Order: sequence, then structure tokens, then C-alpha cells
Amino acid sequence: LSITQQGPDIKLTAVSAPPPNSPPEYKDLTQEFMGATVENTLALVDPWNSLYMVEGILDGRTIEWRARPEVLRLWPKWETAPTAADLAECRVVFERDI
Repeated sequence: LSITQQGPDIKLTAVSAPPPNSPPEYKDLTQEFMGATVENTLALVDPWNSLYMVEGILDGRTIEWRARPEVLRLWPKWETAPTAADLAECRVVFERDI
């Protein structure tokens, strides 16, 4: 994962490498998530579902991501949505390694 910022615009790039000894049809997968920052808060949009966003809080060397509960109102009817409790408990924390 890498995060780059230019002014208020932010981009998270995730690169997934194929597993060792995988068949040749497996290739690197690169996905970019575009977002914005305001003070110590940032938001990213899911490129496959623009109605889904995550928010993050910047705190020195860490970023804590959490899902926005408002997304449940707009969740597609054909797909099972997580519960509000699931989203409330969902947190991912990234720590800078430099």
C-alpha cells in the first residue's frame, strides 16, 4: 500500500502480487482509491462502488480507517449488506514504517 497526497487530494494505491508458484494467468493487481483530506480527516471512495466510502483519522504515524454507516442506506438490494454493528466494529489501522 502507498498513500500519496497533493494538496487536499489523496490517492491510496494497493498492489497485490500473485502467490508463489501461481499459474501464469495470475498477474499483479493494482487498484487506486481516490479521496481527499481536511485537517486530520481523510475520505476514500471505493472505485467499484462509488456510493461506498471509508473515512480515516490521521494521528502522527498512524491512519485509522473506518466504514461510514450511511452507506447502508444506499447498499444495492441484490447484495447482502453488513449490519450497522459490523460497520461500527470495523477498524483498520495503518502505521508508517519510516
